[in-house]
Amino acid sequence: MSHEIESRWLHGFLPTGVINEEKRRKQLVAKVSEGDMDSFQTLYKEFVQKVTGYLKLRLNDPHIIEDILQEVFLAVWRGADKYNKKSTVSTWIISIAKHKLMDRYRSKYNNEKNTRLENLQNFPKSEDFSNQILDEISIQKALESLKSNEQELTYLVFYMKMSYKEISELLKIPEGTVKSRVYQLKKQLRKSLEKGVLKQ
Repeated sequence: MSHEIESRWLHGFLPTGVINEEKRRKQLVAKVSEGDMDSFQTLYKEFVQKVTGYLKLRLNDPHIIEDILQEVFLAVWRGADKYNKKSTVSTWIISIAKHKLMDRYRSKYNNEKNTRLENLQNFPKSEDFSNQILDEISIQKALESLKSNEQELTYLVFYMKMSYKEISELLKIPEGTVKSRVYQLKKQLRKSLEKGVLKQ
């Protein structure tokens, strides 16, 4: 990627400062991979506000944001040796934040699902409530029928509210492929839910 950036700059697309800045950041990551705490602190100071801003776009709870922020930079510290330099340092760190967000949404979703099922026996057996539970179970069964990659796409689209472009960059597939998969995913979920209703 660095050679590609340099080539683009030579043709007038990028200023020297941008290229030098990215080289400097990649050098910082390389030093972090060797256990250099000073380089890690420099990287942290440069990106903490950017990552915080990204998380604030998707979360309102400052405590959860702080927790995920710590997880992100812990992953940066532990995974610096796995950084392959094909993406910019900024893209790499934001990608880590996206994955941590997805993990948090997945955990929250599973916890809420388990809580709902555990508390079923404590609710009155009214007809309205029974219908509500049947709806919830139908939705859950529909989601569980999906393959793991389809479940991941469901989280990205419906829980993380990510754009097709963001998902394309994260999953490293064309944006058109993302749109096609989401369309097919919606059709599949709709069919699963309709089957559940008919069985009831």
